Amino acid sequence: MKVCKAGEVALRMGLNIQDLLELSGGHQNIMFDYRGNHSVLRVSSWNRRSTDELLAEQKWLEHLSEAGVWINKPKAFPDGERIREIKLDGLRFLVTQFEKVNGVAVNPEIKSHWNSEMFREWGRVTGKLHSVSKTLDQSWFGHKAIISKGKAQEDKLNGELRERDREIGEKYGELLEEIAGLHQTKDSYGLIHGDLHHGNLLYSKGELHLIDADDFKYSWFAEDIAASLYHVHWHGRSIHPDWEGLVEEFFKAFTEEYKSENVLPGGLTDAIPLFLRKREFFLYNLFLKKWDTENLEVWQSHTLQKLENNLRSRRVPF
Repeated sequence: MKVCKAGEVALRMGLNIQDLLELSGGHQNIMFDYRGNHSVLRVSSWNRRSTDELLAEQKWLEHLSEAGVWINKPKAFPDGERIREIKLDGLRFLVTQFEKVNGVAVNPEIKSHWNSEMFREWGRVTGKLHSVSKTLDQSWFGHKAIISKGKAQEDKLNGELRERDREIGEKYGELLEEIAGLHQTKDSYGLIHGDLHHGNLLYSKGELHLIDADDFKYSWFAEDIAASLYHVHWHGRSIHPDWEGLVEEFFKAFTEEYKSENVLPGGLTDAIPLFLRKREFFLYNLFLKKWDTENLEVWQSHTLQKLENNLRSRRVPF
């Protein structure tokens, strides 16, 4: 994605450059703090997200917020529009706006962020998200666009993996077939966040707020749980190498509080290993696209080699 600078975006949006501060965002979008308006602007490439997908996302987020899920709520522009289209160097981008959530990103290095109490809150928020998602009227929010989006994402990843390495691409296709065989019920399958790791959780006064639902989609609820587990293991263990049983402690606390908001999905024992593997296919492809592979740091080289070995051998990460 082209890097959009604050001045360019402000000019196209009719704002003062002083109003926008570029934030440290993810790999997929560019985020700006819209100062003075207590909101955040998200700039998405037009060839990555459609207007229908973004409108469906906003309806889903509003539904979640109205039901008490702590999540970044969408916000209309002054003219009532939900999406603005801008052009930068002839390329089209879509801009959406969200209420700014007070808080700081969850940091595994901070004890008050990384303990059983926080893991339980993580589980509670996830359970609430999944429970409320079940009550959404599909015909109202535009579910067809999200079904198409999910399939397009998987097809794109499958194609990119096969182009990079045919063997790894074939392994991903085989994994998708295994996942498709999982049982679907209202308590195991529905709308999920799609990228539920600690970087998309904001901590404020003992509470967690979900942000960055750009990858939301239809899938098994186990995929959100597996993504959380994966990053607790990866980032948590790297920062706390002597914390024996971290993943087990997280999972116990997480699921205990998840059950206070939602029925724990059946078949987790079979589903989680599959989604842990799926997460590694996604990360492997993402890192190869975003990292400078000609000048990798030692930890990056080690990470890519470990991922590649796991993918080729169909190994569950942990």
